[in-house]
Parts: sequence; structure tokens; C-alpha cells
Amino acid sequence: MDYLNTIQTFAAHIQINSYEVHSSGWDNIGILINDDFLFRFPRSKEAYDRIKQDGVLLSLLQEPMKRIGINVPIYQFLRDSKGEIICCYYQAIMGDSLTNVILMSLPSHEQDIIAKQLASFLQTLHRMNYDGLGYHREHDKKWWHTHLKEVEENIYPILTKHEQSAVANFFAELIRTVDQEGVSASIIHGDLAHTHILYRDGLEGVIDFGDVCIGDPAYDFYRLYEDFGEGFARNVYRYYSEQHPFPQDQGFYYRIEKFYRYHATFHELLHRIEMSDEIQCKEQLVVLQARIAQWKEPGEE
Repeated sequence: MDYLNTIQTFAAHIQINSYEVHSSGWDNIGILINDDFLFRFPRSKEAYDRIKQDGVLLSLLQEPMKRIGINVPIYQFLRDSKGEIICCYYQAIMGDSLTNVILMSLPSHEQDIIAKQLASFLQTLHRMNYDGLGYHREHDKKWWHTHLKEVEENIYPILTKHEQSAVANFFAELIRTVDQEGVSASIIHGDLAHTHILYRDGLEGVIDFGDVCIGDPAYDFYRLYEDFGEGFARNVYRYYSEQHPFPQDQGFYYRIEKFYRYHATFHELLHRIEMSDEIQCKEQLVVLQARIAQWKEPGEE
């Protein structure tokens, strides 16, 4: 698709003076026009089907997020001459991705403020009523069994027998925990990575809601561990737990610490395998193998 021509044709009210192509997204191609409007062209039928659904959620989130001072996108839809949706676009939220380098360069009190803001974002999102939004369920026993099968089919062939055994034990314990204790359910962001957290003299906004689902709210902490480290993730949870949306869920933090903090590695490796990205596959495999080497076998102290 000629993205610029499509925008010029069906969004003629926007004069294009400059543009940037953002092609690193898993689900969408981003075209930033004039540093002002971000157009998101879906890569797949699944991503296309999501944009209307996400647009409804984001409209519902506007007011509660404004109350806590966090910006989220407001979707508009680009339509062709027949009225069919081509893509979504929104006024860009200004700011830089909150990398760990940026975070660690800030004074400790500013890091603390950002942790509190992220906790407020998660509390607000997790309290949303998801009835009628049509999102699918993840992170229950059935979902983890399906996910494990995907790991077995795609990742096991590049692991040693010992590593396969360690991964099998990891998922067996996770599934047993979910089955015996159950998990809370809420709307979750699903991918609160540093690339989706925008910083400009504070937490400016959160973007990319393409992985939203009805899932375990504890899962939303997994990227915080991966991208910012244990200390910062713990601080976000400390503020989150002060007004915990799920105080009855006694295993909430256990699942974060024991299981979810490691899941970004599986998630990333599966994607790189799907994309046939050999270099990134090798890099992510090294990360996974290092994690596996740190895990204790059942019965070890």
C-alpha cells in the first residue's frame, strides 16, 4: 500500500509537510505526519479487526485518564470512498519512550513520581468495566495450556533436553498455581513496555493498546520487570497495592515474581521465530538460556 498517497487522498484536510515511517511495530505500520498525527495501518486482518474495538475502549478511558493526568490516544478512522475503514489515526502524544537509561538518569524522587503515576494508570485501567467490549480471555488455565503448546512446537526444538525439562516444570507450576488458586480478571494493557510509555518532564502518556484483553491484571507488571528492573517494578506495585483493585487475590504478587517477570523472553522469542528473524532469535535464545540456568529444579533449595 502507498501509505502517503492513501493519507493524501482520504485525509485531504491534513497537509503533509513531513513524515516518518515507524515500521518496528508488531501489528501496525505507523506513519507520523508533521510530528502531529500518527496513522496506524494494520499489518493483518486480526490487527484490522482490533482497531474499532480498541477505539471504543480508548473513548471510555479518556475521562478517567484525564483525572489522573495521563494521556491516551483518541482514535479517529480513515475511510475510503465507500466508507470502509482503512486505518486509525490520532493526534500524537508528545514525549520520548521511557527507556531505562532515561529513568535511571532521573533523581530518585522523580523516579518515585513516575512509579506512582504508572500505578495510578494500572489501577484505573484494571477497574474498567469490560462487559460488552468483546475482548477475549487470557491467562486462565486453558490459555496457558494453549500457550505452552506453542512453546513446545516452536521453542523446544532449539533447546537442550535439560532446558526443555526446566521450561516444562516452569509452565507446570504456573498452570498448577492458576488452576488451584484462580486469577483475577480485568481489562489489561498487555504490553506495558518502555516503548509504550511516553515521558516529557514526567509521565506524559501511554500508547499502543493493541494487546488489550481480559486477563490477569498481575500480568501487566511483566514488562516493568523486563525493561526497568526489579526495584522499580516493586515500587510501582507498592503504590498499586495501596488501593489494590483486587485485595482478595492473595497470589497476585507471587505470580508476578515467580512467573510473569520471565514471560517477556518467551513472548519475544516466539515473535522472532514467527518473523524468521534469525539474528534476534539467537539473541533471545541466549537470554532464555541464561534465565533457565538460574531456575532451580524442583526440590532444590
